[in-house]
Amino acid sequence: MIKDKDSAADADDLESELNAMYSDYKTRRSERDAKFRVDEGFNRYTFRDTENLPDWFLEDEKEHSKIN
Repeated sequence: MIKDKDSAADADDLESELNAMYSDYKTRRSERDAKFRVDEGFNRYTFRDTENLPDWFLEDEKEHSKIN
């Protein structure tokens, strides 16, 4: 009978350890995914301001900076 209590206690310990590991994994993964979502919002076409730029620069940009 003692072995059954010990094995039940071991199973409970293992389950709580697995739950803690899964919780840590889930937290790290969600933080990483949130960081990537923010980074994906920025690219070379995000800020395409044309105010106060010289004409020669705008003409060059029309030729060489096209959105795919």
